[in-house]
Amino acid sequence: MNRQLPLVTLGICVKNNASTIKMTIESILTQDFPLENLQLIVVDGLSSDNTLDIIRTMLKDLPVNWILLCDEGKGLAYAREIVVNHALGEYVIWVDGDHVLYPDFVSKHVDFMEKNPDIGGAGGVMEYIATNIVSKLEGYSWYLYCLKRLYKDLDTLGGAGAIYRISAVKAVGGYDTRIRGAGEDNDISLRIKKAGWKLKMNPNAKFKHIMRTRWRSLWKEYSWWGYGSHFISHKHSGVVNPYRFLPPIAFIAGIRLGIEAYRTFRDISSVIIPFHYAWKRTAWIWGFLRAHIDGYGHDI
Repeated sequence: MNRQLPLVTLGICVKNNASTIKMTIESILTQDFPLENLQLIVVDGLSSDNTLDIIRTMLKDLPVNWILLCDEGKGLAYAREIVVNHALGEYVIWVDGDHVLYPDFVSKHVDFMEKNPDIGGAGGVMEYIATNIVSKLEGYSWYLYCLKRLYKDLDTLGGAGAIYRISAVKAVGGYDTRIRGAGEDNDISLRIKKAGWKLKMNPNAKFKHIMRTRWRSLWKEYSWWGYGSHFISHKHSGVVNPYRFLPPIAFIAGIRLGIEAYRTFRDISSVIIPFHYAWKRTAWIWGFLRAHIDGYGHDI
């Protein structure tokens, strides 16, 4: 092992990613960071397809330190806590089953953290892989969102493509396994920030996200995020503002985003972004309201 480099844990949380996981694993195995310095922890969310068969076949007989675990259907926060509890590395990098990492992704992330010891977590720049209009507009939105957050002190940090110091995560008690579904990334980053660590974007660590291609899939994903945000709104007062997700406000925000997208990408399909944006945020509101009706988070 190259002892001049830290050991890094890649937390790979998957569920029914058979159509994309091969590209994800290939991008991990072609990192310029030494494989002997990587620990791969795969946590499955009860996949019903052949995601796990693909992973086992690709990693079989390779000199890679990897383990396969299961979250027993208890959700993403529980899955991430499993990774933290089994991590041997100084850092954990979160990789989804639909991510494709640039070859220098891990090394750029580690270098950034090594040079900035006051940073508890850093996000990567999300680019996109799109195959139709729905996935392309989603890619535009996320890419522009990442650019806006560069070089700023952040209050929250997502999980996808982010690197965290294991010591910072454990110091604040790890992931809140009461969280069902989304919101665990915002919660842990808020607590890390409150503990005195900085949160930043790393402009040099880039990865691609294979975007969802169907309107129905977007609705399901964003309603899931809205549901989780209701819990966060009770746990962290003032952090979540549901009013900005109301359809009329979202449509106006989408107009501004569409203009920005057209100026950046010179794509006439950017005119659809206001409708695309309103659709997603309406789904978020729907999920938020369902969580309120269910009383999710009311006992905090």
